[in-house]
Amino acid sequence: MDVIFRQPEDDYCDPLELRPDSSLGVPGLIEAARAGQVAVANALGTGLLQSPAFLPFLPRIARVFLGEDLRLDSAPALWCGEPAALSHVVAHLDRLMIRPAWPGAGPALVVGERLRGDQREDFLSLLRAHPEHFVAQEQVSPGHTPILSGAGLVPRPSVLRGYAVFAKEDYLVMPGGLSLAAADAKAPIIALAQGAWAKDLWVRGEGPVGHFSLLPPATHSVELSRGGADLPSRSADNLFWLGRYVERAEAMARLARHLLGRLADVGDAGIMSSPSSALPACSKCSPLPPSASRSRWRKSSRWRGWPAPLLVVATRVAAQHPARGIAFGGGGPRSPVRRYLSRAGGAGRRGTASRGLVTKPSLGTLTGFLDRVITSLSALSGLAMESMTRGHGWRFLDMGRRLERALQGLSLLRAAFASGAERDGALLETLLAVADSSITYRRRYLAGLHPAAVVDLLLVDDGNPRAVLFQIEALREHLLHLPRDATRLACVPRSVWPWRRSRVFNCWM
Repeated sequence: MDVIFRQPEDDYCDPLELRPDSSLGVPGLIEAARAGQVAVANALGTGLLQSPAFLPFLPRIARVFLGEDLRLDSAPALWCGEPAALSHVVAHLDRLMIRPAWPGAGPALVVGERLRGDQREDFLSLLRAHPEHFVAQEQVSPGHTPILSGAGLVPRPSVLRGYAVFAKEDYLVMPGGLSLAAADAKAPIIALAQGAWAKDLWVRGEGPVGHFSLLPPATHSVELSRGGADLPSRSADNLFWLGRYVERAEAMARLARHLLGRLADVGDAGIMSSPSSALPACSKCSPLPPSASRSRWRKSSRWRGWPAPLLVVATRVAAQHPARGIAFGGGGPRSPVRRYLSRAGGAGRRGTASRGLVTKPSLGTLTGFLDRVITSLSALSGLAMESMTRGHGWRFLDMGRRLERALQGLSLLRAAFASGAERDGALLETLLAVADSSITYRRRYLAGLHPAAVVDLLLVDDGNPRAVLFQIEALREHLLHLPRDATRLACVPRSVWPWRRSRVFNCWM
């Protein structure tokens, strides 16, 4: 970015060097402009020229600096800091509007004819105490424009705001402009801040308008680029958390789908009371609602009458709904990450987000809903792998997914073995199902479930894309390709896992 045209006022442009409570500016803007790294078209401080204090002196300024008179006079104005001007303002207050000479010097706008009694005396006392703070200007009767309202066409005061552009060594006044009409027929001033209506005013030309563009023609040579480093920090943050929420929603959906399968096999009582139930381990892995008989979910009409285990599964999915909403909505038209995701991905996310749970669904309905969630999230992951260029945006998205997958895998392993998974085949089966590694395990080990083999597959098998070590290696690869200060970031072998001879790399700042 080379040039900035700023909209906020001077004080709000940089919270680091000006107003620290501003959320409108760009931190570091003044330092960048001072170093010549960026040019501000309407430089900081030029807002001084908009001060009403200059209005009484514009004719003399034009004669001194330009050697000519103003081509278009302003409404007569007086600076109250001059004794003669102050006396005139006090004597003819009813015909004048009083403005502060600079922002914050006094009331924003005072209409003399509207002051009554004590209000008038209080303002005159303020004016006499600090006359240099105020500028008086004669009221101008604006023209009226017909406005279409609910009652039909009604007249409203209106003004035209013109625009001039700098061309070569002079300014050119553009045809047309912005037409402002007061919302109130008796409004003393017509301004957007006062609720005025605004419409573009077009002037028809005598013939077709020629096409002009500052963009280079298609035949112009272009410098080829393979970059992707122009990633704003906000987009990087959004992509990272989009990856985390998508992976978290997928893990919860897979876990809930597995619990539904167990429910279909052993029934309501079996899944809640069986020593081999996966629910205790799942409650340690991810927050579950309280006991179904005491839960606030149980009191809701949405869940009333559900079997207890089905209630647990449904509330788990419902609890993850905000995360799914963020994941599915991450590519909305106004989202910072929309430019990095394909339209197909956005359609898939919107489609799944719009098909939620119905009240009191059957096992089949709930299973179908979870299947759609998992399919859509898997499709989003596939689009990220096949359609996103391998720039920094893709790396932050994938880093979020890898980190969340590693955390989910570790949490599930820790919770399962804390609940006795080494003696419980059902918990080992849950681990494989949630990690989507059941087929891989059965292909390698035809008979039985062995705790050591399950741990090896899900923890340190660097060829399994669901293993924790695979996520660590992928994160290390991403970190090595991100821009960094070589004097502060290091990625070195930290320890060796003896049973796999797999190096684990720790990165620190």
